[in-house]
Amino acid sequence: MNVQQVMDLPIELISIGLFFSMMVIELVAIFVFRAKGTYVAKDSALGIFLGLMSLPANALTAFITFGLLSLAMPFQVASLPLNWAMFALCLVLDDLRFYVHHRIAHRCRWVWAMHVVHHSSQQYNLSVALGQS
Repeated sequence: MNVQQVMDLPIELISIGLFFSMMVIELVAIFVFRAKGTYVAKDSALGIFLGLMSLPANALTAFITFGLLSLAMPFQVASLPLNWAMFALCLVLDDLRFYVHHRIAHRCRWVWAMHVVHHSSQQYNLSVALGQS
């Protein structure tokens, strides 16, 4: 596969491949180089399972959100320009949104009930990170 064929792949497939490659590198670092940390197979399997099971729920949520936004679109007041500065601003604002959501997840019991899985492992690694909501 040449570079152009890889670039034509959906970004999701490239991201999944890179993430699982990083998980393998992490495993090698833990077992071969005796890096800090341990690897608990049950925790990792649960994280991967939860990550895969969250895909249908996230797809349904995205479908509903897209529908609602489509209904609201005729009422838009302004539109954002498509340029690098706006992309950077939206990236920072989305990161801020995630940070606020994460803080709320630690403070509000209802959101904590969905978020606690993220903190259920004794050892944190990339495969456990897949269990995030």
